[in-house]
Amino acid sequence: ARILALLTAINGALSAMLGGPVVGMLAEYMGYQVPSQGLKVVDMLPEERERNLHALTWALICATIPPWLLCLATFSGLHWTYQRDVHASMARAVRGEEG
Repeated sequence: ARILALLTAINGALSAMLGGPVVGMLAEYMGYQVPSQGLKVVDMLPEERERNLHALTWALICATIPPWLLCLATFSGLHWTYQRDVHASMARAVRGEEG
């Protein structure tokens, strides 16, 4: 339970600190243009709005899909190791060993 709590805390902290800035930098790299001071999105040209939409879309895709794939690959390893780890842990408990 402690490991899961630690993992969740680290994940939440990193997401909060890095999520917005990373998506913002990726969006600007992909062509997002900040509207002029005082200009409302409604008043932007349709081409500008479309460009910003695509930049934000791809920034979000690039900021979410690769981490999800990394998690999938990492946690998929549990499929092959979990049962063996449980058996080893039970054997240690029967022998009275710690760890």
